[in-house]
Amino acid sequence: MSTYSQDIFNASLVYECLTSVPFNVAVASRFIDYWNDTVQFQSTLSYLKNPPANYQRPAVDLVAGLSELQNAVNNGAFKNQYEFEVALQLLLVSAHDSHLYLNAGILAAFTFASPYDIVSLSTDGVELPKIYLAVDVYNSNSFTTYQPSAVKSINGQDVTGYLDAFATNNSYGSTEGHADWNQLMLSGAQDVQGYYNSFSGNTLFYPGDHISFTFENGTTITDRYLGVYWSQGPTGPLATGGDFYNFFVLGYWPASYDPNSELEGAGESEPATGSFSSATDEWIATPRINAETDANFTSWAEFYGSYEYNGDDFTAKQRYNLSSEVFTSSAIANDVYIVDAGINLRDQVRQDDETPLQFTYEAADCRIFWTPKTIFSYAALWQYAADAIWSNASLCVSGSTGFSNNGSQTAADETPAPPESLSKLSPFNMTEYLSTLSNQTPALDSSDLEDGLSAGGGVYGRARSATFRDCSVDANGYYYCTQAGFVLG
Repeated sequence: MSTYSQDIFNASLVYECLTSVPFNVAVASRFIDYWNDTVQFQSTLSYLKNPPANYQRPAVDLVAGLSELQNAVNNGAFKNQYEFEVALQLLLVSAHDSHLYLNAGILAAFTFASPYDIVSLSTDGVELPKIYLAVDVYNSNSFTTYQPSAVKSINGQDVTGYLDAFATNNSYGSTEGHADWNQLMLSGAQDVQGYYNSFSGNTLFYPGDHISFTFENGTTITDRYLGVYWSQGPTGPLATGGDFYNFFVLGYWPASYDPNSELEGAGESEPATGSFSSATDEWIATPRINAETDANFTSWAEFYGSYEYNGDDFTAKQRYNLSSEVFTSSAIANDVYIVDAGINLRDQVRQDDETPLQFTYEAADCRIFWTPKTIFSYAALWQYAADAIWSNASLCVSGSTGFSNNGSQTAADETPAPPESLSKLSPFNMTEYLSTLSNQTPALDSSDLEDGLSAGGGVYGRARSATFRDCSVDANGYYYCTQAGFVLG
């Protein structure tokens, strides 16, 4: 494992590798302590625990979840590092906050992928959409040369139920279920940036060995789920699960491996670490505008408070001083990246309100379905959207209009019901997850790999190498992507 590009394996082989990595109770406990300290800076803890009535997600108590995780560690629930990291990641996913993430440990090394991209299309923009393989839609010239058959089931389960469950655990950071669903689908916007969707490249958790698509015309395609290795640079020889643990969890090189011929020294660039905190506090606080007084803060104490909202402590409300030159782009250091973890430090609130905007349901003026004509043509998509909002409201999805509070038009003669809150859905349940753990691991699948891996990168900035996938626009204005001579759509 020494290349800087993605390497593709059968998913079962990756799963066997990950489940061979040993688990260390003491290290896991120290990490939970560290992460618990870190997550205290998450600005939405109290709102996640006690969200507003119209919030579209179930409540979750992250701090209590970490306590449950520690109890599971103490009780010997985890047989390997993979089971432990999955439990932690499922807890973080349940927050539905793309700013709260952890890209570390053995799960940072691999993601999983369906070998086929999927799309959700309405044939006319009005009928409910169905699921299709993207390659079928492309090869049919968007339904003009033949009618592709829709997917009826995946792995023997109704396609909608399968994908709903898949999205629950693998779509990241969305504040409503529609966005979770969209994350599973092929997206030209992702492709041009080189990012994977959460179904065919950025699946965090092992989805199984095989995937079987059964179509409405009775045909079936069965293939293998794939595993994608995200190179961490040179790792040295990782021959055992213990080697994998040492490198990806502890950050140790194999004892026999010397990646550099010359030693490089390391030390503190400033021996007086932390001695500038007071000056830094004032420097951070004073260029900002107090949202209550419309004047700059005069001190750190005035900014810091604390002030209580929803049972938690916050700083004073502030506005950016856009006329200040302290934080202009030219003053920001270059080449500084934080890619391992993230938390949400700051919320946006409207004037005269106290609820963070991510917890406030804001309905769209109009929802539209993807169609065969718009899925590969963004020119057609924008024209369709413009027609729906300005000239032909019947193109809006039935029941999707009338909720927006900005005074835009609604579908004629339609009185939609209020949007149904999803807050009654059950949040991640640690006990339920632990009950699914078993001593079984899949048999090694060493058969030939048929690599049909589709779209490009991921939530944590994971992107394909420049040569991974070639995307362009054809004579009809449709974008398409190829790999190893195959059209992937």
